[in-house]
Amino acid sequence: MKINNFKKDLIIFLSFFYSLVYYTQNVDSLKIKSTDELFNLYENTKKAEDKILIIKAFVRKAKANNSKDEIIAGYYVLAGLYNNTNVLKYSDSIISLTSNKPTNYHPAYDFLTKAYFFQDRYDYINAIDNYLIVNEYAKKTNNSELTLLANYSIGCLKRKIKEFSGALKLLKENLKYAVNENNSVHKLLSLIEISNIYTETKNIDSLKFYSEQGKELSLVLKDTISYHHFLTNEAISSYNEEDIQGSIIKLEKEKEFFESKKENKLLLYPYFYLANANAIDGNEKKALEYFKKVDSIYQLEKSISPFVKDAYSFLINYYKKSEDLKNQLKYVNRFIAFDSVVNVNNLFLNKRIYKEYDIPKLNAEKKNIIATMQIKEQKSFIILITLCIVLLSISIILSYQYKKRKIYKRKVEAIMATTTTTTTTNNNNNNKDINIPKDIVDEVLKKLEKFEQDKKYLSKKVTLNSLAKEINSNTNYLSKIINHYKGLSFSNYLNTLRINFIVSELKVNSLYRKFTIKAIAEEAGFNNSESFSKAFYKITNVKPSFFMKQLEENY
Repeated sequence: MKINNFKKDLIIFLSFFYSLVYYTQNVDSLKIKSTDELFNLYENTKKAEDKILIIKAFVRKAKANNSKDEIIAGYYVLAGLYNNTNVLKYSDSIISLTSNKPTNYHPAYDFLTKAYFFQDRYDYINAIDNYLIVNEYAKKTNNSELTLLANYSIGCLKRKIKEFSGALKLLKENLKYAVNENNSVHKLLSLIEISNIYTETKNIDSLKFYSEQGKELSLVLKDTISYHHFLTNEAISSYNEEDIQGSIIKLEKEKEFFESKKENKLLLYPYFYLANANAIDGNEKKALEYFKKVDSIYQLEKSISPFVKDAYSFLINYYKKSEDLKNQLKYVNRFIAFDSVVNVNNLFLNKRIYKEYDIPKLNAEKKNIIATMQIKEQKSFIILITLCIVLLSISIILSYQYKKRKIYKRKVEAIMATTTTTTTTNNNNNNKDINIPKDIVDEVLKKLEKFEQDKKYLSKKVTLNSLAKEINSNTNYLSKIINHYKGLSFSNYLNTLRINFIVSELKVNSLYRKFTIKAIAEEAGFNNSESFSKAFYKITNVKPSFFMKQLEENY
């Protein structure tokens, strides 16, 4: 075992040693070559690491020769060979060398290189800033191609960060510029982005206008991908117009086309909208299939899109409802991984589009899923106990409700057996108790009896004040007499008369039973159904709705 390890270590050491010797020899051999020889060697070399080695030697030689143009050329090539922050490093080096005396090429194309670098990493704010600088240099040097490129790129990025009005203004200017310059390619690119904006903003008429132009130009240029891009936007427009079946038919055709062309990034659109359309149409299995395809596109392309977030949200919720913990955990993990990509790159999209999704909550859910999977066997017992408790609770509630209904029925029977429609007067009470002369008391009681017989209590306008005036008394006397002889406050006296009247009518008048609670409340002189229901229950101990139902069923 020790001998094998020794051999392995020896092979690694020798490999490193020979690589070091090879590197040293290469560097030494490059030192003696001129810049022209080095550039020719660079062009004939295939390996990226060897190309970098040669161009770095080229730069060193250019610096030794104090050749600014060659230094700039070397830096520009190096910026193109790297795919990390060295791109910014070498681009900034050129910018510092050329800012004071700009040419037609530099530093405009170096800012463009930086813009592409930021755009590839979804850092759209820095990308836009650099494109704007490119645009300024393009105007100064009258470089129309560069102007078109910068304006188009800024418009695209503004669309992605949902600044639609600014994006449209730029892209329409670009379209006009492309038409004047007779640049069909940029004209088509501008038409595609404009149609994308009108699709996203659901501006159907404008989409149709620009889509027709785009399809016509696509056919002229024999660009079938662009042609079907416009058709896809039209299919999405059908979805936005709630023509779900029509959108499904159109999107299926575009899906088949892009699948045949292996255009994965463009497939994201038909997949996503087919998923949503099928979900609306009630075909959850088909929706699931297409949301999974959105995930598969992301796994292949790693392109950031709001569609990916929505797809994972659906998949997580679907498997959560299905209690499929394994798949739920799978898509929770993928969502977290997706969010980490967004965050690691400090993407502007993260601030604008993904801000609302709470990843700490998702992590907590992930822990919960794992814990649930670990205790799944114990959970069955807990569910059984819980089920028993629920069933017991339901049986207790049902039993209580049954008993309550029986009590209510007995109350209804008692009400039906009662014939009183007015309040009774207790004449045995001593009139001296309230310090009102007997003749006044007798007169007020007589007029109250007449008030009850004439059913004037059914008027909404009856108050203690109005009734006192009507019977030529005062509110103090009237209130005391009602309290003493009727045993009720004025409001309770009035409500009792009204409820007794309604009960009496409901007993004998089948028409009343067809009224709504609100209509009955109106008939009884109440201002609203709520005050009527409260008064009815207080006086009868039965809710009016239950009372009426019992009358319909049993009387």
